[in-house]
Amino acid sequence: MEPFGLTFYQFAAGAGLLFFIILFNGYSFNIGSPKNIVFLIFIALIGNAFTTVGQVVTQKYMTAVKAALIIALEPVFSALFAWTYGGEKFDMIAGLGGLLIILGIVVAELRFKQKEKAVV
Repeated sequence: MEPFGLTFYQFAAGAGLLFFIILFNGYSFNIGSPKNIVFLIFIALIGNAFTTVGQVVTQKYMTAVKAALIIALEPVFSALFAWTYGGEKFDMIAGLGGLLIILGIVVAELRFKQKEKAVV
């Protein structure tokens, strides 16, 4: 499927599902000040749409293992963005979790390369 179409359907399904969850659980649609609207649009376009299209396009040019390892870094980059631009406080447990994700990716990549050399 074309990357923009796939991203649109993925986001539309998520938005529709969340709309009904919010509607039937009695949550408020109030997002606060106009500054929050600008921030939400920025996050939606840059943090979600742009990166999702980028992932779909670039996955054609790499192995499935490498794509999975890169996607596994999403929580780490989300946390870094929240700490730097979002003004969230750094939490030692979250930092340790990010470090464990990175170490897991390094170990997985090294083991995959070792297996790849053994097969060849």
